[in-house]
Amino acid sequence: MFVTRWKLFLLMLAVLLGTVGCQRRDGPELVTVKGVVTLDGRPLPKAVIRFEPINREGGAHSVGVTDKSGRFQLKYTRSTYGALPGDHLVRITTGDPGAVDEFGNPTEIPELLPAIYHKNSTLTQTVSGSSNQFQYDLKSTAR
Repeated sequence: MFVTRWKLFLLMLAVLLGTVGCQRRDGPELVTVKGVVTLDGRPLPKAVIRFEPINREGGAHSVGVTDKSGRFQLKYTRSTYGALPGDHLVRITTGDPGAVDEFGNPTEIPELLPAIYHKNSTLTQTVSGSSNQFQYDLKSTAR
């Protein structure tokens, strides 16, 4: 009886160890993207950074929000960090015309940045390798 249980235990252990590392992650291959955003030389907190793939059918965008130091890390989904490899149009914004306060009342958050950084963005970035660090030094007077 002991030998049978011991063999069963070893068989289960072998199966368990054989499956470790064989788990498949669903979704496309992603690359880590981090960075810093400044406005007129100062960290820009609460800015939304959006990387939109250029010339990639079916590729979703990645988004990040800057902290008080202007640092961000992109997320592809709510629980998955990274961005698709390749060329991206980059949009950076601070405004939110559809914002609501804690009571559900409309409260518009004004845009601090010129349109060339968001609506009419001229920013592009190439994501490659396994990890990327980008710096965006924005100017409030840019046209």
